[in-house]
Amino acid sequence: MTRTTDTFINLSGRARIANAYHADLFVSFHHNSGGGEGFESYIYPRLRHTRTGSIQDKMHAAVMDFYASHGLQDRGKKEADFAVLRVTTMPAILLENLFLDSAKDAQYLKQPSFVKGLSSAVANGILKAVG
Repeated sequence: MTRTTDTFINLSGRARIANAYHADLFVSFHHNSGGGEGFESYIYPRLRHTRTGSIQDKMHAAVMDFYASHGLQDRGKKEADFAVLRVTTMPAILLENLFLDSAKDAQYLKQPSFVKGLSSAVANGILKAVG
């Protein structure tokens, strides 16, 4: 975890903290906005056929299994030059967990039982990814 209080740490700073701790895996949790629905995951470009790509495959599948059971959309496994993916020295993935500006998605995110299920799905994905 990059922080335990409600303080802002810029994206590159979050990655540097993980690097300083010599983390084995960096997982960045986000909620999307800007119009749309569903779940997508990101890794740094050109890492599809590396350990990072394998981790994305396993984590995306585990999280999407949970979302699919609720009829939520799979927006796919993607690549992007995001700071937290670029600056980390370990495998890194960014999870965009639904859209805050979608009434359908936001309604799910307001349900404690849904958030607990999502948390379990992410933990299960991490377990599958790292063994």
